[in-house]
Amino acid sequence: RKLAQRSERVKSVDLHPTEP
Repeated sequence: RKLAQRSERVKSVDLHPTEP
């Protein structure tokens, strides 16, 4: 599911926002 992959990416961004 694309939604699941997007959720994981959003979580990653939440863990380290504005970070390369």
